[in-house]
Amino acid sequence: MKLFVVDNYDSFTYNLIQMVEQNGISDYIIRDNEHLDFDEISDSDKILISPGAGLPCESGKLMAMISTFYSKKSILGICLGHQAIAEAFGATLKVFDKPFHGYTTRVKVSFPKDPIFNGVSDVFEAGLYHSWHVDKQSLPPCFRLTALSEEGIVMGLAHKENKLRGLQFHPESIMTPQGKQIIGNWLKE
Repeated sequence: MKLFVVDNYDSFTYNLIQMVEQNGISDYIIRDNEHLDFDEISDSDKILISPGAGLPCESGKLMAMISTFYSKKSILGICLGHQAIAEAFGATLKVFDKPFHGYTTRVKVSFPKDPIFNGVSDVFEAGLYHSWHVDKQSLPPCFRLTALSEEGIVMGLAHKENKLRGLQFHPESIMTPQGKQIIGNWLKE
């Protein structure tokens, strides 16, 4: 399996890479969001979109990449990547009054049939590092909610027809003990 990783200029990208390697994947390419080569992406099997600061519309070629490959590749977006996936389909983002950087929340799996949560508790602790979140009311009907925080914030979504998923929480964080399992499930799917 060949993995393409979109780096949104975030140090957590390399935590994700470490987790990918721990799950037995060594064939990957990392490119920052401004230097995405769509031919190079075409040669990959899966796309992993890293977290990052700012908004999806400020993230280089990220939105164009999602629009081009969402129906052709298995894509998982983390935090900013999750927000970009939702926004690419017309959802809106909301900003919190204060950022949630280094916080934990309890996440409830709301669609247990999603293979990304195989072997994961129905409720689990997850690390948060975000200021923005997907407005649940604006989520288009092509998505299903797969996980919510105890505060009712969208923590997971999946496209109903394509292998396109987003996670608002950080599976690569030490504050998400079941994160390696979640990433491993996606890689093996």
